[in-house]
Amino acid sequence: RIFLTTPFMWSEHEQPYDFQRFTSLGLRRLFEECGYAVRIQEKLGKGPIASAQLFTAWLLNTILRPVFPRPYLGVLAMAVVIAPIHGLALLLERLARGNEYTEEWYLDNLVIAEKCSMPER
Repeated sequence: RIFLTTPFMWSEHEQPYDFQRFTSLGLRRLFEECGYAVRIQEKLGKGPIASAQLFTAWLLNTILRPVFPRPYLGVLAMAVVIAPIHGLALLLERLARGNEYTEEWYLDNLVIAEKCSMPER
């Protein structure tokens, strides 16, 4: 069995070794070509939550940390600025449930697969 998560849409990180992103369909194909049966596949951080996470990560790294370098001020900035953004994203996500477009916009892939048994010769 294998339990795998992969980033799909995120800022470049682990530079200079951040080379590739896997779509959900591409991952399924790779697993099947390698003799695995995908048991569970899920997109994580979908829709407005993905947008909020990307925006607040950018906001934290480019504005809040430089402006509030002290840890306690950073926590205050997160409570005052970032928490409401994520709260709004959760509300929007509830309103958008059932909208198929929400499934196309996501941060990570989760796959649980099992190696198919080889036929005896």
